[in-house]
Amino acid sequence: KDTCNKNTTSIHKNDAPKRPKELNCEVHHFKIKNDEFYVTVGLMNDDPYEIFVGKNDNNIPKTVKTGKIVKVKRGMYKLVANEIQMEYIISGNDFDDTVQALNRMISASLRHGVDISFVVHQLEKTEGYLYSYSKALARTLKKYIVDGVKVYGAKCPDCGGENLIRENGCITCKDCGYSKCG
Repeated sequence: KDTCNKNTTSIHKNDAPKRPKELNCEVHHFKIKNDEFYVTVGLMNDDPYEIFVGKNDNNIPKTVKTGKIVKVKRGMYKLVANEIQMEYIISGNDFDDTVQALNRMISASLRHGVDISFVVHQLEKTEGYLYSYSKALARTLKKYIVDGVKVYGAKCPDCGGENLIRENGCITCKDCGYSKCG
């Protein structure tokens, strides 16, 4: 599915849909160096709407995969896990201001309708090692990209073609068959 209209001559601005008190979510876990992290992806109509990321000091078990993100009050949210009857505060404020800003900007982008494939593409373009924070977020969020979405702004390293698509979490060149996952 091609969702980017390159012929647009103006920026379309839109308001984000109002966040309900509760959103279904999926919970992902990743590790950077020796630190454990969680990512909760709040879903509105099955589309990613927001993310909360934190160090897993709350010890959210890796068996927790789904739940609800409940707004407690302004700036305070909790995860209510489906698999076990536990609740966890997920403020996302246990990072420095730069990481907090990145998390907020990703959520703002998703809420305002930026295609998740574009968000992932921007995260993948950051420099750094494979297990850096931005790369781990990209690997998590690309699970929500529909197969067949075109990758814009990139060329195939094998043939130089621009006919790249997302497929099964990988980037595949439709011209020569090149594929890169990770």
